[in-house]
Amino acid sequence: MPVYPDVVCRMNIHESADTLHWFALSVYGNKVFAADEKLKSMGLETYIPVTTHYIEGKNGKPLAKKVPAVSRLMFVRTTKRRVLEVEKEVDMAVHVYRTLDTDVNKRKPIVIPNAQMHMFILISSSGETGLEYFPSEKLTFKSGSKAVSYTHLTLPT
Repeated sequence: MPVYPDVVCRMNIHESADTLHWFALSVYGNKVFAADEKLKSMGLETYIPVTTHYIEGKNGKPLAKKVPAVSRLMFVRTTKRRVLEVEKEVDMAVHVYRTLDTDVNKRKPIVIPNAQMHMFILISSSGETGLEYFPSEKLTFKSGSKAVSYTHLTLPT
């Protein structure tokens, strides 16, 4: 697994047009693995958080099947300019998550800081069982709410 250098989370004026960032993509039709192949064939780095589901195979034996942990979600690491080109040129419906702005023309692709994406990749690919992904609309935390986070990660040494 590649290691990504920590960078300042905020965008700054010293950033070049060739700076690589992580972006979240929504893939319509749940064709995440097909989109992954297409983006990799274009020379782009991608990541899909996956989980293993067991289904009954031939002879009643369980068969492991990799499925996206969050349907329609994948990530791509590229430049800001290139992610917009990818959205237009990929021959399947791929949408880049953007900032919310009342003016549609001002909506920019959301950059996921490399350090945060690296941590997400470490956790989601750790092989730990019981990881849950919650859509934001199901989280009802309010200011002052107590929250407990249980994380157990065993990293190779």
